Amino acid sequence: MEFTKQVLKRASLSEYRAFLLNDDDGDVRDYEPYDKALQESCKPIYDRLATIYEKDSINHDNAISDLHDALKAHESVFIEIGMKIGARIISSLL
Repeated sequence: MEFTKQVLKRASLSEYRAFLLNDDDGDVRDYEPYDKALQESCKPIYDRLATIYEKDSINHDNAISDLHDALKAHESVFIEIGMKIGARIISSLL
C-alpha cells in the first residue's frame, strides 16, 4: 500500500529536517511490514463476507462498501489523533 509508505515517510522528524534544511527527500525505510499487516488483517473479513454472501453478489458488494466506509472513518479519526499527538510531542521538544 503506497499510501501507508507515503504517510509514514512524511511523518518523520528526519523527513521534516531534510525538507526544511536541504530540500532533500530524506531517508528511505522499509514500509513493507506495515503494508503486509494491513493486507493480512483484512483477508479473514473478506473471506467471511464471501462465505456469508456466496450467492448474493449485490449484498456482498454492499457489505464490502459499508466495511470500507467504516474503515475510512476510523482511519480519519486515528490519523487526526496521531497528528495531534505528534504535534504535541514535537512542541514539547522545542
